[in-house]
Amino acid sequence: MMVGSRVSTRATDEAKVREDINRVRRYVKEELFYDTIFIWDNEQLDEGSHLHSDFLASCKPILANGDLMLAPEKETETYMKFLWTRLMRDKSYRRWLTEKRSNAYQCVQDRFMSK
Repeated sequence: MMVGSRVSTRATDEAKVREDINRVRRYVKEELFYDTIFIWDNEQLDEGSHLHSDFLASCKPILANGDLMLAPEKETETYMKFLWTRLMRDKSYRRWLTEKRSNAYQCVQDRFMSK
């Protein structure tokens, strides 16, 4: 099966979509978070924004078992747009950033209060 075919059918396989969403979640919580801990707003989640551009560049290699790097550009763009739309609809990306930021602020506050 060609790489393009695997990528184009990936959006119809809920288990594979969930797997990719979990990869994005790990990226957001473990890597992106530290770049945005104190600076980000909801407008940064719009298409074409800094966080959207970062998603396209940073998540493409980790999704679909790397197949997106070899797939035709049109299919890759379609799948990335599908995934981003789903993440925005479910408010997952925002929730992951907010939860992590909230926990970090609490740690900073706890350390400050203990000194």
